[in-house]
Amino acid sequence: MYACTRYLAYCLQGRLAAGSDADVVIWDPEATRVVSAKTHTSAADFNIFEGSELHGVPVYVIAGGQIAVDEEGLHVAPGCGRYVPTPPNSVYVYGRVRARDQVGRQ
Repeated sequence: MYACTRYLAYCLQGRLAAGSDADVVIWDPEATRVVSAKTHTSAADFNIFEGSELHGVPVYVIAGGQIAVDEEGLHVAPGCGRYVPTPPNSVYVYGRVRARDQVGRQ
């Protein structure tokens, strides 16, 4: 596969490349939506952002090569995802944070 065992999360998640798993979101920055527990896709019966107006909303979401969200709504089924192990404190992200902090101390 890729020679990136130190950066496993980077190589498998969020990268548009063969063997990786990236979701693609088509975003409409002009659209608005009001948050409501009655219309969200969660099983929860409340939302702490109830009544908040959002500016910019996803129009399409492509996950696993399939359209997961479009103008008709959500198109997923239980079990359609895939678990990708992600180590805590990924070297790809936190290694850069550590390097930045060391430069700041000098």
